[in-house]
Amino acid sequence: MKVKNLSGAGREPRTLASAVRQVITISLIISGCFFAATGMADTTDTRGTTNLPPVDAVPPFEVPPYDPPTLPGVGHDPDSGEGSGGTPSTPGESAQQRFCRSHLAIKPASCPNPIPFPSGADYAQNKLPGASWGAKSTVLMSIALSQGRTYGLNRNVPPDPQAQEAMRYILERQTQNYANPTKNFDSANGEFRAGLVNVCELQAQASSNYRLGRDLTIPEIFCFQIMKAFEDEVRGAGFVETFVEWGRRYGIPVEEYITPQWAGSVELEKSLMAKWQQVSADASCSNWWTTLQQNQCSIP
Repeated sequence: MKVKNLSGAGREPRTLASAVRQVITISLIISGCFFAATGMADTTDTRGTTNLPPVDAVPPFEVPPYDPPTLPGVGHDPDSGEGSGGTPSTPGESAQQRFCRSHLAIKPASCPNPIPFPSGADYAQNKLPGASWGAKSTVLMSIALSQGRTYGLNRNVPPDPQAQEAMRYILERQTQNYANPTKNFDSANGEFRAGLVNVCELQAQASSNYRLGRDLTIPEIFCFQIMKAFEDEVRGAGFVETFVEWGRRYGIPVEEYITPQWAGSVELEKSLMAKWQQVSADASCSNWWTTLQQNQCSIP
């Protein structure tokens, strides 16, 4: 499916995925200014997020390049008596040998073989807590929506394509953030929260084109459940104002998503923490092997 570029004549049509990623990227960059100041900004005000000026290119999001660690003292002549603060040298041992010996000593636990660096929207999906009956797993429900599966009333109704693509994009960014050692857990969740508001806004807009009366559509309900599951998992800023605004704008009943203790006795899967721990561990393992190979160290 192609989306016509209305920003001027003579330009190539853009794919739907490119158009959606453009809007979400700019929204998250804007929101990031507030994360830096507050750690977990209030992103409930969604005004202005759907009328962004046309942009020709999507700003890239990249994890800072990984620089293999260099231990203090490496590079000194081992016979010179230097190397203070570093690894004690052994007579006749080169700087490379000393570095490799030190690097082997800090091998991460449960890291027997080289693995790819974590990436992708559904990374670690099979290692997250299983969503048992009645459970609300933020990450697993988000992955389901990103794959076109939104369930309700014993049936599956596909979400809006733009909302689906936007969800896949913010899940990819979540994986990148969790793998980035310079990004802490709360900051990464703040960015995901902002993206989640945009995803459900796209779905609410699309659902308003075909809803019957004031009834919520199945994709809307599913998306709102993801927001509430996220809120309950992080125990942070809620979405009350966002739901109130959507209820006013679209004329839909959202009371059940505003009331406290929405989860009640429902089992709550700590999927965000589980993914963060898995991605962080895998990133450390991958980086350790990369450093080993780049420094031509051998396993005894």
